[in-house]
Amino acid sequence: TIADFLIKNGADFTTHDSAGRAPLHAAVNCRSVKMAELFCKAGADPNMKASKYEIAGPVSSKDYYYVIFRIADEETPLFHAIHNAHTEMVKCLLKHGADPTLSNGKGITPVQMAEQHMQEENRPDYKQKHRDILALLQQAIRNSGSSPKP
Repeated sequence: TIADFLIKNGADFTTHDSAGRAPLHAAVNCRSVKMAELFCKAGADPNMKASKYEIAGPVSSKDYYYVIFRIADEETPLFHAIHNAHTEMVKCLLKHGADPTLSNGKGITPVQMAEQHMQEENRPDYKQKHRDILALLQQAIRNSGSSPKP
C-alpha cells in the first residue's frame, strides 16, 4: 500500500503539504483507519495541528454523495474524524494518544465540536454517530483526568 511504501522509505510524518495537511490528516480525511493506524505506529503525532486550509471531501449517505467545504483552523486529526462522523477513526486516534481536550484555533474543543454536529445534524444515523463520538471523547477525558487545553 501507499502507507507501507511511505513508512518503508522513511516518510517524515511531521511535515505539512502546501495546503497545511500532515500525512495523518490526509489519512483521516480519506477515511482510512488502516492508514491512520500505520501512520500512528510509525510515529505520526495525533495531536499535530494543521495549518488553516480549505478542504473538500465526499461524504456518503446511503445512496448519494455530496461535498463539504470548510476551513480547518489549527485542527488536529481528531477534529477531522469528528467532522467526518467517523467513530472508528476517533477510536483509533484516541488509542494512539489523541488529546480530546486540545482546542482548535477558534478555541473549540473536540467535545464542543461533537456536540455542535450532534445538534445540527438532521439525519438520525449521523446524529447517532456524533452521540457515540461524544461518549468516546467524554470517556477518554474521564480516563485521563484532563481539562481543556489551548
